[in-house]
Amino acid sequence: MSYTQEALNCKYVFANLKTSPITAASIVVPLPNGLERAPNVMISLEACKLLTDTETSGLVVKMEEAPFNYYSADNRGCALGIVDINYRQVGDAFFHYALDHDINPAYNIASNTRTITLFLETTAGDAFSFQNLSSYSFIFKLEYPPQPPAGIVNEFAAEIHRGL
Repeated sequence: MSYTQEALNCKYVFANLKTSPITAASIVVPLPNGLERAPNVMISLEACKLLTDTETSGLVVKMEEAPFNYYSADNRGCALGIVDINYRQVGDAFFHYALDHDINPAYNIASNTRTITLFLETTAGDAFSFQNLSSYSFIFKLEYPPQPPAGIVNEFAAEIHRGL
C-alpha cells in the first residue's frame, strides 16, 4: 500500500443491517469524525448490495441530505447510485441488486455531518419499501481536502497573533 496524499485524506464507511438498522422508511448511517480543519467532505457510494424478494427494473439509492453540488427537479434527496438486478437466486424468490456503474458521483457535504439518511426509489420515482429487503451492504468513500502540515498552520497563527 502506498501512502499517497489521497490515501491519507480518505475514509471508508461500511454499513449493513447490524451497523445501520432500518428505522421507519429509511436507513441511518453514522459517519466518523472528519479531519480537524476540513470544512467539507466529498461522499460517494463505492459499493452496494441489496437482497430483496421484489423484482423491479432498478432502484435508486438516495440520501436525504442535500449536498452543495447536486440539483434535482424533484427536490427529494440526492441520488448516490443506481442498482440493478445482478442475479436471481435459483430456487428462491430473491433478487440480488448491485451498483450499475463502476463510477458514481461524489457530492460535497459539510464535514460536521454525523449521519446520512438513505432511502430507496424505483427508477420510475416511486418509493421502495424497506420491508422487502432481506439484507443490504453499503461502502461509502469520504474524501477530505488536503490539510496543510501542522507546522505551517502554527506559523501562520503566530503571524496573525502578532498582527502582521
